[in-house]
Amino acid sequence: MNKFLRNWGFELLTPHKHIDAEGKITAFCIVYTATEHVELESNGKTMSLKPETFFFLPQNCSFSVPQPYEYAVLIWFTGELLANHPQLMYYINHSLLFQEKTGTAVDNHFLPYDALLKQYVSPLLNRKVNPIFKKNLLTNFIEFIIIRSLLESDPLLIENTQHQYEKEIASKFCHLVTQNGQHDTTVEEYAEQLNMTKRSLDRAIQTVYGFSAKKFIDAKITDMAKIRLRASAVPVKNISHDLGFSQESNFTIFFKKHTGLTPLQYRESSSDLPEMSTAN
Repeated sequence: MNKFLRNWGFELLTPHKHIDAEGKITAFCIVYTATEHVELESNGKTMSLKPETFFFLPQNCSFSVPQPYEYAVLIWFTGELLANHPQLMYYINHSLLFQEKTGTAVDNHFLPYDALLKQYVSPLLNRKVNPIFKKNLLTNFIEFIIIRSLLESDPLLIENTQHQYEKEIASKFCHLVTQNGQHDTTVEEYAEQLNMTKRSLDRAIQTVYGFSAKKFIDAKITDMAKIRLRASAVPVKNISHDLGFSQESNFTIFFKKHTGLTPLQYRESSSDLPEMSTAN
């Protein structure tokens, strides 16, 4: 399975790896150069990045890193990873960081490499660290990078109170979906609980997250399913029922559509997937 089909990932651009993301990538990507000069091709343009740089690549871009590096890292993630962080997704979708098709570079003046290595990079690469902890740590790392980079490049956005209503709706919707945890609950039913129309709810979620309310629900249910499959031996039939699927076969079709694997394949292979892919 192409790693860029996964919801998130983190890896060193080490000598044994060659990054060539052909076609359009649906994930957001961040390259951290660490202590190295890094060259990459982004949408046909050669970019030369100096040490201590964060380089932000938008969704639907293509890029390659033909030369290996010892310390530089690549982070990629989709909106599904940050489903519980509406404010952060708002910044991602409305800031300058991910708007430039060939990428945006921001100097790292806020936390030097040695500190980043200790606080984030080393734990994320440690094979003994729990995958769920890694997922949370990566989310915190992404939030730190984006907020601090915005303070450097687009500080007015942090102070902007625009779309506050949509952010509040997104936060309430996220809470409802998490508490409910049922695939068969429709967007219309959630909208009714929030005393609003489906159209208004969809518009609010689209404004904050960049995708529809239905896609948000699917992402949350998929994430809940992954956690249960990975953390327990509960039969797939029971998990499918708990998540609101009338038939195990429907759950299997749904799960494979969103992950590329059947529930059993995911459970069996999760311990063998690359460390930063285990939370997909």
